[in-house]
Amino acid sequence: MLRGEMVHIKTKHFTIKTVRSCPTDPDRYLVRAIPTFSYSYEAIKALAAAFPQIRFSDTFLAAKITEGPLTILVFAKGAILVRNAATQGQAVKVIRKIVDLLAKHV
Repeated sequence: MLRGEMVHIKTKHFTIKTVRSCPTDPDRYLVRAIPTFSYSYEAIKALAAAFPQIRFSDTFLAAKITEGPLTILVFAKGAILVRNAATQGQAVKVIRKIVDLLAKHV
């Protein structure tokens, strides 16, 4: 994956849609993924057990997770956004972890 490139990497549980530089820090990555299954807002709430620093937004129907420099947004509409990843691999690892947790609560 190259920085700034639209990519479509499909795995069994999610598809990476875009990889680009973070607007706030060009040396870091912004990665967007779409799970291949649908999940409910209750599944997002179930992430609280794995991420104690989670914040919910009923307005946006999303969960915001901060883990170190990473900011992860999990939207009820079916998208996961990872900001400030040091490498693409780090972002994919976090996405895999979140998708696995969501899949358990579907």
